[in-house]
Amino acid sequence: MLILQEFVSNLFWRIPKNDELFLQEFKSNPLFNKSFKFIGKNTGVEVNNDITEKIKNSKEFIQSLRPTVSSFSFMVNKKDDIQNWKLSYTPGYFNICSDNPFIIKDENAKDIFNTEFILPLTKNHLLIRTFSNIEETSLKPLFGFIVNLAIFKQGELYCASANRDLLNTYSSSSKKDDIIKLKNYIFGYLENLSEK
Repeated sequence: MLILQEFVSNLFWRIPKNDELFLQEFKSNPLFNKSFKFIGKNTGVEVNNDITEKIKNSKEFIQSLRPTVSSFSFMVNKKDDIQNWKLSYTPGYFNICSDNPFIIKDENAKDIFNTEFILPLTKNHLLIRTFSNIEETSLKPLFGFIVNLAIFKQGELYCASANRDLLNTYSSSSKKDDIIKLKNYIFGYLENLSEK
């Protein structure tokens, strides 16, 4: 589960939707922008001058650090709620994937570890992270349909599925549904499960 958590963090920081969030966090979060130093080759002492500042603030340098941000985030966040990370398996069902595969409860969360979310892992598996323990992971087919509809609706660049007809169904259904209403249903359903 720890390896899965690290994967989730990595994916969160790489999706295009979080491009702007990464730049904001790089500028303001000491975890991201103070996690490296420039050390003089001959002196072994930290170098901090106009040249190093120019490098640190260059677009290329900032983007080169993006793959490492997930590791920093993973290391500092509490991972003792493993019981709240559940896998749901639905055989014969097809989850979809998009360029924005996370259904996040708190859209203002600055890190994936600070919010509840749902993520399709395979065509038959959903990863569900809540702040309360859910025992039941065999979920209603309607729940899976709405999760996929929300993923389809929030995708901006692409959506993919092992079933083409399913994508056509989501395409026609997504026109009449609001993403906020879909997310309210999803997280309300999970909340009801945790109360049982």
